[in-house]
Amino acid sequence: MQPVKEMRIEEGTTEDWKKLAHFHYRSHRLTAPRKIFRLVRRDELCSVVVYSYPPATCFGRNLVLPKMGQRELNEKLSTISRVVI
Repeated sequence: MQPVKEMRIEEGTTEDWKKLAHFHYRSHRLTAPRKIFRLVRRDELCSVVVYSYPPATCFGRNLVLPKMGQRELNEKLSTISRVVI
């Protein structure tokens, strides 16, 4: 069987992040994650990606997106804050 066919992406938890956080080069602390997804092969955790709410201040965002309040930004946008493969 091909290993890729045995893999699946599913919703994850902060516990999944904690299991792989030591592989990440930045802080292991998460601030208000929006969504977490994980890649598993059989029962083995292979990867975690953490999506967060957008930062309140982001210079480039104001140049390319229409004006939005923080509440609307939080509803419509996410940022990838951590990835471990």
